[in-house]
Amino acid sequence: MKELELKYGCNPNQKPSKIYMADGSDLPIQVLNGRPGYINFLDVIKTGRKIWVEIYFVIEKDLISIEKLKCLHKEILDDLSLEFDSLYVELIPDVDEVKSDNLLKMKSAR
Repeated sequence: MKELELKYGCNPNQKPSKIYMADGSDLPIQVLNGRPGYINFLDVIKTGRKIWVEIYFVIEKDLISIEKLKCLHKEILDDLSLEFDSLYVELIPDVDEVKSDNLLKMKSAR
């Protein structure tokens, strides 16, 4: 892959940015899933991590204990560390999914 288009912010009218090698060679990265963002790419470069994994999750209740979240994070990190070096795992609550699910529940309750 010679060039990669990066999402730049959340504004749909905003033009995407892109990265490429100055000498025209292939990029030394691989996108496994989704569409990477400009700010995420800068975070990875700045921290020097080789693999950055973002996991979006939805919980069935409105609350989750910090201890449970820490245990889940450690379990995922331990499992992935068996295959990958220099790994960073970030767990992110999928707030949009929770909001839309709660709206559907509210509408069906009426």
